[in-house]
Amino acid sequence: MRVLTDVAAIDREFDYAVPAAWHGDGRAGGLAVGTMVRVALQGRRVGGWITECDPAPEVQPARILGSVPDGAPGAGTDSHAGPALSAEARPDPIPDDGSDPAPELRLGLLFDEGAAGGPEGGTPPGGVESDPIPDAGDSAAPELRPLAKLVGVGPSPELLNLARWAARRWVGRRATFFGTASPPRVVEAVPAAPAAASPVPAVPPEPGPATGAPAAAFDAGSPEFWDAAFDGPVSVVRIAPAADRGPLLAAALRRGDVLLIAPHVADAARLADWVRRRGVTAALLPDGWAQAAAGGVVIGTRAAVFGPVPRIAAVVVLDEHDESLVAEDAPT
Repeated sequence: MRVLTDVAAIDREFDYAVPAAWHGDGRAGGLAVGTMVRVALQGRRVGGWITECDPAPEVQPARILGSVPDGAPGAGTDSHAGPALSAEARPDPIPDDGSDPAPELRLGLLFDEGAAGGPEGGTPPGGVESDPIPDAGDSAAPELRPLAKLVGVGPSPELLNLARWAARRWVGRRATFFGTASPPRVVEAVPAAPAAASPVPAVPPEPGPATGAPAAAFDAGSPEFWDAAFDGPVSVVRIAPAADRGPLLAAALRRGDVLLIAPHVADAARLADWVRRRGVTAALLPDGWAQAAAGGVVIGTRAAVFGPVPRIAAVVVLDEHDESLVAEDAPT
């Protein structure tokens, strides 16, 4: 298993083996991309996320640790000058055309016996145990350290890809965004999907504050009018501060499982109560992460865009001009 640790200062992945006992007790069946685990790293246990199952070796160890053919780069150098790498760790290359970068190369350290920085018989920082220098024809794979603990369910592969994109876009650490996309508490299993709710009826506009007549912003506010706001990929709806947002929110709920973003925690809590009073299942993030992963309407602040919405139908950002939703030093 290829694992990215939650140590933000080490933005690289390490390979670990699945313990044999996990195959017997069924824990191996719960391993998938995004599963949260704990691993040994530099003498301590740290958390992490599985990013790839059964990864293919990036570089054959024999090519790195074996003898260098005459005339090849590095020929004639001391093979015990320091630690050798089975796969060089380097940041994701970002293509000029804006397309997704090539898959990352992961680090797997193989220390020579007696090499500088790796004491004889010692263990390198990653999940690969120390091995002596193999013969040039020895193609045996290095022995991997086992996973230490199965923690629970983590972000889906789609959310991990979103987090990777955000880390590249804002030049941040993947572990930071992976943590935002993860549940705040251990989730051993995602609960069953909620039963389908009855269609949300159209919400008539509330009377205006002064005259008792419908507010001007909703003079054309038939259900079809609000439903049309979701016909295009992106729509901007301007509503007066004192006007009712109910018709717009009801139109959003009729789309299915939607993600509702509010600028403040208190606003998100009130919005969740409004949705639940209409008989619709609503998960308030971050505490409702497991319920959100099962399905239904998901509500939260800005970080909720990294929350699980398995059958997302639409995203509604309320008060998108609010300063809480706009910042130069973090994703907006």
